[in-house]
This record gives sequence, C-alpha cells and structure tokens, in this order.
Amino acid sequence: MLILSSEAYCAEFSGYLKTYAVMQKEKDLDVIEVPKMDLLQTTLRLKLESKGERSAWEVHYELNTVNSSRRLSSYVLPGSSDERLPVKRTYRYNDLNREISKDDQYSLQQNLDRLNIQFQLDSGDLTLGRQAISLGTSRFVNPMDVFLPFDLRALNTEYRPGIDAIRFQKPLGNLGELDIGWVFGRDGEWQNSAAYAKISSRLRGQDFQITFVNTESLLLVGAGIQGAIGNSGYWLEVANVSGDDDYTRISIGLDHALTDNIYFMTEYHYNGIGTTSPQKYFEQYERDAYQQHGVFLLGEQYLASSLNVQVSPVTATGLQMLYNLDDRSAFVALSVERHLTDDLYLDLGIYRFLGDEKLVFSEKNVAVPTSEYGLNPDMAYISLRYYF
Repeated sequence: MLILSSEAYCAEFSGYLKTYAVMQKEKDLDVIEVPKMDLLQTTLRLKLESKGERSAWEVHYELNTVNSSRRLSSYVLPGSSDERLPVKRTYRYNDLNREISKDDQYSLQQNLDRLNIQFQLDSGDLTLGRQAISLGTSRFVNPMDVFLPFDLRALNTEYRPGIDAIRFQKPLGNLGELDIGWVFGRDGEWQNSAAYAKISSRLRGQDFQITFVNTESLLLVGAGIQGAIGNSGYWLEVANVSGDDDYTRISIGLDHALTDNIYFMTEYHYNGIGTTSPQKYFEQYERDAYQQHGVFLLGEQYLASSLNVQVSPVTATGLQMLYNLDDRSAFVALSVERHLTDDLYLDLGIYRFLGDEKLVFSEKNVAVPTSEYGLNPDMAYISLRYYF
C-alpha cells in the first residue's frame, strides 16, 4: 500500500492482481457436446482512497483479460468480470466502454467500479456516486438483494459490483439505522432506476430489518430478523414482490461453530418465482425477475450448506453445496486456500455438478433440460492472489 500525502491531501493507493487458470471438462449431452476448454483470466484492481475528518472518497478501476483455448462465446463463468448483464441490471447512469479489445479467444475489458464521495454530516452520512449497496443479511441467497447479487458459483466475490446512487444513512438510537437511496439506471431514466429504504434496529439481542425497493416494474417489501439461539446463529428473511411478476422469496438458516476451527452454515430458500418443471427453466430467463431484479435460481425450493475448516494458521478448506429440492440436482464446490506470504495467496478449487444430464425436445421442438445443474460441465481452477 502506498500513501500519498500533503497538508491538504492524503490518499492511500492499493489493489490486487488475481489470476485464475480454469479447466472445464468436456460433456456429451447427446443432442450437443460441450468441449473441453481451458481459460486464463487475470484481473488487476487499482484503488485510490482518502478519508478525512468529515469526508471520504474512493476510486476503484479494474482491468480484466481473458485468454481461452476456444471461442469466448462458448464460455460462461457466472460472476466473472467478463459476464454480460442486461442493460437494465447494470444500475449505472453511464459507463466506460467495457470492451477495450476482443477477438475469438481473447478479451481485454475495463471497469470503473467505484467513484464516490461521502460526507459525514451531523444528521448522518451522505454518499454520492458509484458504490456498493447490499440489502438483507442471508448468507447464501438473499431475497431482498436486487442490486446485482453474486451467483453462488462465482469465483471472484471480494467486491460487489458498484452501482450509481445517492445514499443517506442516519443513525436511529444507539443500534438502529435509516438507510435510504436513489439508484440511477441507464441515462437516469425511471424505467432503469430504483428507490429503496431500509430501517434496521436491535431489540433484546435480535437484529430487525424492514426493506422497501421500488422500480417501474417492481415493489418489494421485505422483513428480516437475525440473532442467536444458544451457541448458534440464525436468520430469517421474507420478501414479497408485486409488479410485472408477483412472488415471494424466503430464506431461513442457521450457523454454528463446531470447534474453534470448524464452522458450519445451512439455509433453506424458497423461490416463489421459480418453477418445479425443468422443461420451463429456459423460459425463466425471459421474466423480469431474472432480467432486472437479481433472481438467478430457476427452481422453487433449495437447500444450501457449507463447511469451513481452518486446517492451520495458513491453510483453510471449504465445502459448499446448493441442492435443488425439486429436480434433485446439485452444485458442489470444494476449495483450498493457502497463505503463502503476507500478501500472496494460492487457491485451488473444484466445481462438481450433479443431476439428470439429458436434453429433451418440448412440444415446440426445442431442446430443454431435465435438471438445473446436470447440464453444466465440471471444472477445476487454480488461482494466485497478490495484494499491494
């Protein structure tokens, strides 16, 4: 980290360099064949941040390169920097041209991910510009999070994507807060933008939260509670959505430290906009909930669990599973993290997808899946992360 300073100016420069080598296994689906594919993705994030007595600002800029053994159009890594999002889901007034250079097997992209200034007023904090905003507290699938949530299969989840907003956070008592904001979409037009309000408080050791989100096509009203039961933690969140689509989403979960080095979490999620018919999965992507409001699960009921073990002071392992209770398909991830030096980390991981691997033809003579995760090819990755 580099500190730049003068009497009137003080800023900290830092960042990271991450490289992912991804190996995707081939898969024969009868109707089509998914080929073996190797990919190298490198992300450089540069951060310039300053904090004074009554104000603070930050600028984060990313460069992302992707080199592939096959055409990039045949490769999709959910949550990666090169993933394409619908314009209505970017929640940015305007942006840099994302693509700097591209050919069939190579891509160079840029991302101005943070550009904001915060004023600490007597009444609260006012933040203007590109920033990260997260709603809700569920650990796996957040029913209230409509502002670019991460897909559970994402590799790089260190920073939430920045969105353009005017945000005001006001303390309520010693432990409560009022958080309100206006989120700008493309060109600031109402059909691309959103308004939200979140009220949180603490009572008798439990944290409560009420959330409202309003867009042209959605009105979300959500409530949540989290706290402790004995030595275990719990959370419950419910979000009701009305608009172009009417549905309810619920997450309820528990976490527990089995020992000082072993930590377990589990969560049940009900996705009211989902379907119990795998043949309708592809149709789901055309709905507003998936195009604009951050929903990414296709089924209706899910069970998610994770087990994290601190093997040594410099080595940690993790096992995560997401199980579709309707079609009985699953996504399983195994990871190992090794702390090589103070600033250098090595990560190894395997993504395993389980479920019916068939494609069948619908009445419209269109190939449709018979499970959510069975079609996905297994993959493994190795990653180096360097922080400066």
